[in-house]
Amino acid sequence: MINTKSVQKESIQNFNQNVEYFRNIFPDVYAKIDEFQLLLQNNKINQRYSLEYLDGNYNLFCIGKQKYLYKKNTQNYDKKVKKQTSLDSIKHTISTVPFEAFKKKYSKENEVKVDTHKAIKNSLK
Repeated sequence: MINTKSVQKESIQNFNQNVEYFRNIFPDVYAKIDEFQLLLQNNKINQRYSLEYLDGNYNLFCIGKQKYLYKKNTQNYDKKVKKQTSLDSIKHTISTVPFEAFKKKYSKENEVKVDTHKAIKNSLK
């Protein structure tokens, strides 16, 4: 059985390490992250999503709609993503989105939500 508190602790540590990485390597991006965090803390903007750990998987919860962004059982998607994940050390990127996700048919058949579809479209610009 997975210890949820341990997962939360490791997730927070990972987040903080990532923020530190941006602070040291990409200060312009870090400035935006820091500004965003301050806006959230000072209630200048509302939190739209909550990252939740359920049944051994992460999922995004849309606070305004009170719905999960992805199906609650994300194991099938996780398996597919793990198979297709590749690390490109030259570009410092990790590619996890299958190319067929950019097609409307995939979005309809695999319950890709509007926000995700918009994010995919914006990533192509």
